[in-house]
Amino acid sequence: MLASRTTASANLKVAIVAVLLTAALYAGTFPLALYAFLRERRFGFATQGLGAWLSDQGKGLLVGALLQAILVTVVYVAIRKLPRLWWLAGAGIGVLFVIFVLAVAPVVVDPLFNTFRPLRDADLRARILKMARTRRIPADEVYEMDASRQSRHTNAYVAGLLGSQRIVLYDTLLERFAPREIEFVMAHEMGHYVLRHIWRSIVWATLAIVLGAFLVDRLARAAAARFPSIGAGSLESPASLPLLVLIASVLFVLLTPLANAYSRRLEREADRFGLELTRDPLAAASCFVKFARYDLGIFRVDPWVEAILYTHPSLGERIQAAREYARIHPEAPGAG
Repeated sequence: MLASRTTASANLKVAIVAVLLTAALYAGTFPLALYAFLRERRFGFATQGLGAWLSDQGKGLLVGALLQAILVTVVYVAIRKLPRLWWLAGAGIGVLFVIFVLAVAPVVVDPLFNTFRPLRDADLRARILKMARTRRIPADEVYEMDASRQSRHTNAYVAGLLGSQRIVLYDTLLERFAPREIEFVMAHEMGHYVLRHIWRSIVWATLAIVLGAFLVDRLARAAAARFPSIGAGSLESPASLPLLVLIASVLFVLLTPLANAYSRRLEREADRFGLELTRDPLAAASCFVKFARYDLGIFRVDPWVEAILYTHPSLGERIQAAREYARIHPEAPGAG
């Protein structure tokens, strides 16, 4: 094995295997990524050339390999120190790692791919910050991101944890959406923060990670004993990493419909929050129509497709919710 011949350090061996496996998985999925990029180009969404896209892919691979090497190395320390309870320690490490990434990504990782600058529309900036202060969101600036350098898709978000929170608008959204519509989009995103969706998701993710790590441990030990020809050896060996990743990936796929169902629930809550904060159902419905127009969104989807694949409710459902809010609150702007 290359890692064994390269170094005697157990931690360095694990890190090397993690980097090599990350690169191998990336190479295996690269044709699909390239197809997705070319398809985006075909439909007029992707704005960057192949060279710029490859550059972003390379940066993403480097960041991903570094983070994976750190995480996997620490997990394997737990496997060596706590061979029977590593899954519990590993789950804790995984949760802390997720929190760390969520905290540093907006200020360290995201600027590697895009430029962020204070929102130039002073009036819109003041209105958004006023909404944020109303709901005690600790943000003193609104940023616009040059998303158009990569794509024509529209979006906005509130990101960050533990002091790194920031409000971000895509320049494509600023170009195509009216101020009232942008306010609703931001109110929706603020809803995720105020309703503690990130922390609630982390709690559920923690339970899933603990259960997943336990199952990975049991299934990996059983597979290594039943099929010694796969060469996984003991879990303490870096050679077991591909097996662990395979089992974890299968479990992730199986849990995806549940995770998506929970995500849709949070999105409905954020929509409701946005309607309550702006009291503008007409702007909300107009937003969803524009998402369909500019992002080729689908108003109605097959219930099974939505249940398995969709992280957001269908646009038709969200428009209907805005109409229902207008019916219940006829005094709201545009409700008539």
